[in-house]
Amino acid sequence: AFEARREAAVASGLDEDATSLGSVVRREGELVVLEPPVGCEPADGSLVAFADGGVGAVLFCRVGLAFATQLSGPAAVLGEAASRGAGNLTLPLPAPDEAWAGEMSVRSLLATAGRGGGGGAVFEERVPQARRVPIGKPLHTGVTAVDALAPIGRGQSMLLLAPETLPSASGSAALASRMLSGAAQFAPEVKRVVVTTAEGAEAAQRSEWGDGSRLLVAESDAELVVAAQAACSMAQRAGGDALVVVDDLAPLLRLWRGGGGGGGGG
Repeated sequence: AFEARREAAVASGLDEDATSLGSVVRREGELVVLEPPVGCEPADGSLVAFADGGVGAVLFCRVGLAFATQLSGPAAVLGEAASRGAGNLTLPLPAPDEAWAGEMSVRSLLATAGRGGGGGAVFEERVPQARRVPIGKPLHTGVTAVDALAPIGRGQSMLLLAPETLPSASGSAALASRMLSGAAQFAPEVKRVVVTTAEGAEAAQRSEWGDGSRLLVAESDAELVVAAQAACSMAQRAGGDALVVVDDLAPLLRLWRGGGGGGGGG
C-alpha cells in the first residue's frame, strides 16, 4: 500500500505540505501512529504538534508510518491532524564535564524536556562510516570467554542474546553485569552508561560497577527507546571511550512488532 501511494504521488506530481504529518491513524499502547504524506517521513526524534495542543516525539518510522510517543497535552485521538513541531526532542542531559555517576529517571527528564531549545539532543545524527575511527584497541572485561573468543573492540557494538529458560544469574543481563564490573576494574577511564528498569537500577546500586556509572531508568517501552538513544548521545558528547549497556531489549522488540501493520483506522 505504501509503494502504491508513493507511485501515485510521483505520477501526479503532488507537492505535499512539508510541515504536515498527516493524522493519527491508530493507537498502539504507548504509540501514536501517524500516516505522513509520501516523501515527508520525519526523522527520528522530530517533535510532533497535534491539532488539539498535544506534543509528541517520533521514535521511529516504518512502512510509511511514523510512530510517536506523546509527551504532553490532551491524548491524541484517531483522525486528529498532526504537524512537525519546532525542532527535535532534547533532554537536560548532563554536560560532558559533569560527574559521571548517578541515577536519572527518563520519565522525569521527559516531564521537563526541552523542545527544540536547550539541553542535549536525544536522537543525534549518526556518525558516517568515513568518520569512524578504525577499531584497533580492545576493551578488557575480565570475562575470559569474551576477552579470548569474542573480544569487544573500542568503538564496536555487540548484541548479547540468551533464552529466558537459563538459570538465574546465567543470562545476558548477568553477563553484562560481569562485563561492567571488569570494565570498572581494568578500564576505569571508560565512562559507563546503563539503560535499565527500576528493578535493574536497584541491582546496579548494589553492584561493584554501580558507583561511577550513569543509570538511565525507564518505566515503559517507549521510555526505554528514548533512554537508549539518550545514552548513546551522552556517550558521543562525552568524548573518549564509553561503554553503553542496554539491559533489556525486549521492550524494543515489542514496539517493533507492534509497528508492523499498515495504515488506516482501527
